[in-house]
Amino acid sequence: MRNRFKGVPEAVYGSGDGNYKSEGERRIAGFLNRLGIPFEYEKPLAVVDAGKTKIWYPDFTLVDYGSILVEYFGIGGSEDYERRAQQKLKVYEANRLDVIPVYPQDFTRDWKGYLLSSVYGILEKRIEDFFEVMRGRVAEEARGRSANREEGRVRSRGR
Repeated sequence: MRNRFKGVPEAVYGSGDGNYKSEGERRIAGFLNRLGIPFEYEKPLAVVDAGKTKIWYPDFTLVDYGSILVEYFGIGGSEDYERRAQQKLKVYEANRLDVIPVYPQDFTRDWKGYLLSSVYGILEKRIEDFFEVMRGRVAEEARGRSANREEGRVRSRGR
């Protein structure tokens, strides 16, 4: 893939052995690759932060899953880094983007289960939201049909 934008990193498609910035990112990429979950590495993304549009490069974008983002926050122990990581998550939320944060300590636990259950939870929430919207639209449509029938009866009585 040819990079058309000077200074913009190349995307890595589904490769677990690409050029990653950390061991944590390499482990995440390898896991996604082994499961056959397509992703783009550092895919440019426009976000609005403090009223300004900025281009960010989330670590992983799960393209076949509605662009769920996975961010690896790999520098532990720095208050400034932690503050910036939390601010980044708030910006993602304000932009209505689904992001799964992964931290170094997650690798000492069932991080693979955490990652998969997080993807599942996001997709499940999206489906629930979809059906909630559809139920509202169906109810609205039914009310409209009922009102039209009632209006038709009133007109037919008035003849």
